[in-house]
Amino acid sequence: MEETLGNRAILQVGSCFELESKNCIPVTWFALFGDGDLHSETVRDGYEQYEIILYKTTANRALARITSVVPNLEDKTPVWSFLRPIEILRDEISQCPPDRTISLDVTQLWFHDERMQKQLKDAPRNFLQFVSGLTGDRSYDIALLDELMSLYNLARFSSVLDYPLDNLVFLLFGSFSGRGEEKYSHEFFNEAFWALLADLESEARAKEESLNTESTKLERERCLQDLRFYERLPPEGWSDLNAAVCLTKLQDYKRARNYYRSALKRFLKYQTDHFLVTQLLHSYMLANQPRLFSSVRLRTRAMIERDGHLIPAYHYALPVLRLLEGEVTNISGHVVELLNAQDSQYRSIGTSVAALVDRDPCAFEDGLTRVLVSHHRKLKSGVIRGGYVCLPAMTLTTLGLSVGMETKIESKYLSKGYIDFLHKRRSFR
Repeated sequence: MEETLGNRAILQVGSCFELESKNCIPVTWFALFGDGDLHSETVRDGYEQYEIILYKTTANRALARITSVVPNLEDKTPVWSFLRPIEILRDEISQCPPDRTISLDVTQLWFHDERMQKQLKDAPRNFLQFVSGLTGDRSYDIALLDELMSLYNLARFSSVLDYPLDNLVFLLFGSFSGRGEEKYSHEFFNEAFWALLADLESEARAKEESLNTESTKLERERCLQDLRFYERLPPEGWSDLNAAVCLTKLQDYKRARNYYRSALKRFLKYQTDHFLVTQLLHSYMLANQPRLFSSVRLRTRAMIERDGHLIPAYHYALPVLRLLEGEVTNISGHVVELLNAQDSQYRSIGTSVAALVDRDPCAFEDGLTRVLVSHHRKLKSGVIRGGYVCLPAMTLTTLGLSVGMETKIESKYLSKGYIDFLHKRRSFR
């Protein structure tokens, strides 16, 4: 990519982190801002003063804008694989205080020429118009993305399809520095990152590249090491659950079931503020102890009363428990909340639950695939550790079987062997 001197743009999120780009502005950054956020400020430096041009908003407002735009982009799979850095911005900003200032310094590009000034004034509007113009047609939508990116690129630019991965990092994300800097090295932005969701266009490729069932020798050895670590710990619900996950991956299903049962019993004995509802739910679904259903339901309600409000984990647990009871009413509200959640995995869970209520196999497959993809992305980015099995996917698949819906998805994070082991002994309400 051609370069000229200067022309830097800097996106700064308080003291949390900073992104820098040169000779272009990554269009993903404009998802944070709205009309009226562009400002001119006078800065004094010793005896000198000069003008800077920047966008300014707060973390809270930026998150609201991203939350509103990401679902629309995710529905347009061909371009979402390129614009996924927006999701990274959302996840990083969500960890900052809501009143933290977010600024995008565009001074150097602003004074480049009048054309760039006009494009910068209209940048948030141009971004939203781009989103609303997407059709789902790969060629058309990539052409729209190329057109948008060319407005904010001072170097020679043709198409995102023509650039190597290292340049895609620069064009669409910038250079990250700050907390967790090591997570966003060039190794992180590899072919799997850019192609993963695009591969959902082809079920065969998704199964082959993203959700293949072969475990490497290295992964198996790491799983054995983790199992030995969890088995040496004092008995706790979370360590039992993690040991169960390792044993599930290692296909020692009988021992895995025993650990799921031990985890469930320990979670039910703890005070309500000592564990998460998802751990209780997953342990119950994979322990095959329907006689404890009432205890799980009562404990979940006790946690809700303690917190005084519903968090996404409760919107996940409550409809699962109701579907196990054979009830399909009073679920739609929970689905809406899940679909509006910031975490992409909860949104995918919402799609899966809605499909189970409607008995829609295609929508269920789509939701479950996205749950697995989200799990894979979080593992690769270091958000979660040791997730050899995706517990939400295991829970939803088991729930699907209980209502007569079987999935054809194959994934190394979805142990159908363990589910089949339970199926022969399963007795759902």
